Amino acid sequence: MYGTYQLQANDTIWSHNILRHWFVRDFDTEHLDDLKAQVASGDYFITLATKLDDLSQQLAEIHPAGHITLEKIIADLSYLQNNYRIKR
Repeated sequence: MYGTYQLQANDTIWSHNILRHWFVRDFDTEHLDDLKAQVASGDYFITLATKLDDLSQQLAEIHPAGHITLEKIIADLSYLQNNYRIKR
């Protein structure tokens, strides 16, 4: 029923359109603790979707194309929330 994806300690997380990257180990400890708590509770995908929805609503009038793109990502995250779990 659930699919899994595992991040390794040295996996790179790319930020789209910024041409910068961060390594998982470069996040501050407090941020990592928050991420771990969200993953453990099973709420990571929906928490991320909620944050993106806030941005999407702000973009709706000033950048309609960005708003539409974020809404598609939010739909994907909602699907993932309902069908997948992150497992270490």
